[in-house]
Amino acid sequence: MRAGADPAGTISRSDLNFSYQAIDFRTGTQNQAYLYEIGTSTQSENSVNVELSQDTPVVRSITNTDVDGVRITLSVPQLYVQNFNGDIQGSWVEIYIQASFNGGAWTTVKFDTIGGRTADLYQRRYRIDFNQPPPVDIRVYIGNKRPSGDVAVNANTVYWASYTELIYDKTRYPNSALVGMVLDAEQFSSIPTRSYHIRGIKVQIPSNATVDNDNGRLLYSYLSFSLSWKSILLFLGYILLSVLDSDLAYIH
Repeated sequence: MRAGADPAGTISRSDLNFSYQAIDFRTGTQNQAYLYEIGTSTQSENSVNVELSQDTPVVRSITNTDVDGVRITLSVPQLYVQNFNGDIQGSWVEIYIQASFNGGAWTTVKFDTIGGRTADLYQRRYRIDFNQPPPVDIRVYIGNKRPSGDVAVNANTVYWASYTELIYDKTRYPNSALVGMVLDAEQFSSIPTRSYHIRGIKVQIPSNATVDNDNGRLLYSYLSFSLSWKSILLFLGYILLSVLDSDLAYIH
């Protein structure tokens, strides 16, 4: 976290000293769901290599009902404009990605503007997670783009290079806490070390016990409990038996 951020308050992305694309966690329950967007996946890449246009969208169909999402890769060989006086500046182009499930209406799932200046190949990837199983048609086309009438050269051709079908690992890891995150590799020279502050569960511990000076045993006139973060197995067992008894059938 950045200096001055309050870890006890509400944390926003501006409080962090690095950016992340996604982060999710599970607390270790028996029936917890898998990590939808962060877990590992089986991937199958399919080549397209078709130039995009404003007039005719490029369409590809996904019929495998096990596919959970798709990653679309677009390629821009060069991106710039050259004025009649020889000056070179940046160009831009709008991208639309739409989906249609089971022959239904087209819905825009991604809109983006690729802009800037480069004389080399540039690629951009878009991941789309499906909210229902295939069949699904994916179409990609160009919206507005930098006009060419006032320049000598306008290099802003875009190709749909490929699409990759994603089948997510649906392992839930029941009764195990886990954290998944997606980070920008450019921020780190190697895989970063992660550490976690684990609280666990608050358990009830005796708050009115006294010590027998003869044998060191705890003496209670009656039991009174207070909640606290503890790892004492005796009281962890107590909370399981007294509070979670209705769920014991699900604990293995």
